[in-house]
Amino acid sequence: MLLRRVTKHVKDQNWFAVGIDFVIVVIGVFIGIQVANWNDAQGDRQRETATLQNIANDLRSDMADYESTIGGAYGKITVISYTLKSASVKNDRNLSLSTEIADVKYEEFVEAFFGDRTKEFEAAVETLDGELWRYSVLVSNAQPSTTAFDALVSGGELGLLRDDGLVRDLQNYRKLTGALIKAQDVTLRPARNRAIDVGVEHGLSPHYGLDKAKFLSLVSESPQLIATLRTQSGWAHEHLTMLGAAHNSATSLLEQIELQLGVTEDDDT
Repeated sequence: MLLRRVTKHVKDQNWFAVGIDFVIVVIGVFIGIQVANWNDAQGDRQRETATLQNIANDLRSDMADYESTIGGAYGKITVISYTLKSASVKNDRNLSLSTEIADVKYEEFVEAFFGDRTKEFEAAVETLDGELWRYSVLVSNAQPSTTAFDALVSGGELGLLRDDGLVRDLQNYRKLTGALIKAQDVTLRPARNRAIDVGVEHGLSPHYGLDKAKFLSLVSESPQLIATLRTQSGWAHEHLTMLGAAHNSATSLLEQIELQLGVTEDDDT
């Protein structure tokens, strides 16, 4: 209809009317573009929100995994310490105790993370009979997930996230989890296997128990078993350090994302 009207005005040489029609067309196109841009922006914001929610879910899952694995690593350290002490082995200084976890001294991290539960660990170890070797060598490894963030990167949509600081922190967290997984696969798991092999040489199996008194006597008479237990304790401390740093990073990221999403404590409960 507009085209017919413009044609008529041109034939009538009504240039003023033609000008008005032109302005109407330009304004209509401009408004159409603005509406399309607004719709696209709204769509991007909805996708950004959904992506942040997915990343937050990954982080919550990671944190639960870290907490469980940290408990396993600390439990392992407690068992080995009890074993060596009960076997009357001189408690030489463990060099890994000087490490820091997320800029916090090891002892302070343990106190803050476990609190009074350290006594529960020690009490539980006292009741173990036949499982001291098992808990001294077996390793529980964390399996953090960065599925949502990886999908964003592989899809070339990293720009969907408007907070550049958050993007950098997510990238750093991805590197941290990658290093953790690699350390578990390349260092901790082979170290566990070597420890199991040493145990086999002394008639020990992580799947079949040995009377506590006999086990402690065996340890006290074997420099190889003592060295193996100390090495396993050292690796457990290193593992705890990496897990603590990953847990700290995940916690910080989740707080940032929940702040952007407007999540409150009430929403979580």
